[in-house]
Amino acid sequence: MVDHNDFSSPQKQPAAIVIDGTYNNLSVARSLIRKGIKVYVLCDASEPVRYSRGVTWLRMSDGGSPASWEKFLLGPESDYLGGAALLACSDPAIKLISQNSEALSRKFLIEEGDPATRLCLLDKLQTYYRAREAGVPTVDFALVDSAAQLSELTSKFRFPFILKPLYSPDSARLGGKFLMARNESELLALKDRLATGIKTVAMEFVPGGDDLLCSYYCYMDERGEPIVEFTKRLLRRSPIHTGSACYHISDWNPEAAELGRKFFKHVKLRGIGNIEFKRDLRDGRLKVIEANARFTLGDPLLVASGVDLAWITYARLTDQPVIPTQDYRKDLVFWLPAEDLRTFWQLRSRGEITLFDWLRSVSRARVLPYFSWKDPAPSLYCNAQRALRLVEMCRARLLGKSIDFRLPGVQAGKNS
Repeated sequence: MVDHNDFSSPQKQPAAIVIDGTYNNLSVARSLIRKGIKVYVLCDASEPVRYSRGVTWLRMSDGGSPASWEKFLLGPESDYLGGAALLACSDPAIKLISQNSEALSRKFLIEEGDPATRLCLLDKLQTYYRAREAGVPTVDFALVDSAAQLSELTSKFRFPFILKPLYSPDSARLGGKFLMARNESELLALKDRLATGIKTVAMEFVPGGDDLLCSYYCYMDERGEPIVEFTKRLLRRSPIHTGSACYHISDWNPEAAELGRKFFKHVKLRGIGNIEFKRDLRDGRLKVIEANARFTLGDPLLVASGVDLAWITYARLTDQPVIPTQDYRKDLVFWLPAEDLRTFWQLRSRGEITLFDWLRSVSRARVLPYFSWKDPAPSLYCNAQRALRLVEMCRARLLGKSIDFRLPGVQAGKNS
């Protein structure tokens, strides 16, 4: 391993700089470290990946923000890291790299593909337009850039429908990945959220449970052909209908693969692609929810199944041979215990699951977001933070104070 302060000494392979993310950045870092690659991370000070064995956290004066990462990468302070591969694990990271691709490419290796395409997929409206152009099913949608336009939607869409930020990094300002309106009164209550000028996309909500969701992953080569393809389905999200996936299952869904391949060929994607669908039981079709051109929160499941997108990306950037993955492990379960426990209580209160059914499902789990016998520190840190947060919440309740309890490790704007 190369010392943080002696990057210029001889080494076999270029380093990698993993930018932002939550447990997907940990998955990417571990994959590359197993290959003997020096890994640096640019992330918030609260992220468990900074405690991972073999990882060097690049400390910023503000604790870690997109602005500080941009200044660092573009400035002379990062010159000793020249030649490293930049790997994006969040939408803000994609935005940072894509908007500065010309300058960054003079110092670093950046992921292949047109930066404009990656930025296009951050724009939900453009994603849906491109899907329609490709002949991939979507729900009805419309741009909403002012609170006054909300009332017009009642004559256009069926309830319920949702509002998503046009640009994913605005999720924190909006108050979540999306907001749902089940009726006209709930719709009017959302007007205050748009007063800050956040542009959103209104789209019909596909009814049904979270088990109707599925995803397609690929890595497209310079000819626009997939080097590897992978699909997974969901069983539960936390919280239900609105949160991040907390129970994933690897499978092979040829319908999702065909639609995903069709979409990414149409947008001329190069590199990593991920597109999420939901089955609309009203017409039986899979419909686009969102698309990404980066490592997502499902990455630990892909790696455990035998699809290592981090290594494929790194190998492509460093001109190393990549053997196309023809098969991978199916029916493997990736489980987020704390988040799924919250979902269990929600579903149980609605009479949609029993304790026995939940325990039977979690007994199948083989992949966890942070835990590793060989690298226990990230999991220990995450659990310690959650325990402290739980104590803080209990203390606040005893004192009659309200507190926003959020599980460390999953942040707004980073989920997918």
